[in-house]
Amino acid sequence: MRAWCLLAAAFLGCKYQPKIRAGVIACDPGGVACPAPYVCVVKAEGDPHGLCDLPPADAGVVPPAPDAKAPAPMRDAGADGAVDAASDQASPADLAADLSAPAEGPGPLPPDAGADLAPDALECPSGKGPSMIKVGSFCIDSTEVTNAQYKPFVDDPSVNLMQQPEECKGVNASFIPSTSDGGGLNVTTRADHPVVNVDWCDAWAYCRWAGKRLCGAIGGGPLQAGAAAVPGASQWAWSCTRGGAFTYPYGTTVKTGLCNLERSEFPINTVPVMSKRLCQGGFDNIYDMVGNVEEWVDFCRRDPMRGNMLVCGVMGGPYTSKALDARCDEFYDDPMLDHWIARGFRCCAP
Repeated sequence: MRAWCLLAAAFLGCKYQPKIRAGVIACDPGGVACPAPYVCVVKAEGDPHGLCDLPPADAGVVPPAPDAKAPAPMRDAGADGAVDAASDQASPADLAADLSAPAEGPGPLPPDAGADLAPDALECPSGKGPSMIKVGSFCIDSTEVTNAQYKPFVDDPSVNLMQQPEECKGVNASFIPSTSDGGGLNVTTRADHPVVNVDWCDAWAYCRWAGKRLCGAIGGGPLQAGAAAVPGASQWAWSCTRGGAFTYPYGTTVKTGLCNLERSEFPINTVPVMSKRLCQGGFDNIYDMVGNVEEWVDFCRRDPMRGNMLVCGVMGGPYTSKALDARCDEFYDDPMLDHWIARGFRCCAP
């Protein structure tokens, strides 16, 4: 990463900062400029470095309209992103109280929020995959795609390998999940668990088949470099953070026991979607944005540090993560055709 940052400094203003996570461009408030419309925001007092984010006046509670002009997607790498937050372990009483207590932060959006940007005519696709939740100007799947929801896709005789991005054609030979490490498409004992061992091409093609798209940029298209964890730019990050208000989908501080986390990798330790009822948010009725499985998003780039191979973005934290680390800004990228028993996806629209 250090070598890449030195090479990319002239293009992205990348500054090596090991304590910042991957996913948000690092900057200097008085020097390195952020890509428009972001500004350099210092996250920690006394830290001379900041992160590229939207200015407070622009962050708001309503994401940009679907037809808003978004920056042209970049296929370069981002730099490292946000620092850790303080820990706050939840007691059994806290967990029970959370069932009836209002969420931390600004609370639910008013009924007419974003009406001028997301008219009532906007309808979330239905019939294939998880039910969707309308979040301002777009929709997002309420849960990760399950084995039972993925099976009709691979069984559909109209589906073929030409229905995937150009970079996937000729290299991704099947949409059937890998059976490695006990994975595979299991509709017998894990029908309502997230589908796992799918690569980025599989996830992208499924979302298109379902009349949706892999979660990407607000306004359309893939994510710009460094924008995957920026709420004002990313559908996934906006949904997880309640429009930038939260660090974790359930609030501003870490709590243990809410989400399916801190489990061993083997055997597969997913749980049925929506079974962790308190692992909900940033908006109501969106489940498991962290925990259960980490999720592919629509960002890919060529990585010179890995032989110029295509790598694509992953958000959230899998069931193997510690609660402190399973944040809404948790991002990294992995080879496009890689797969893992703790990785799945959800879709967005439009």
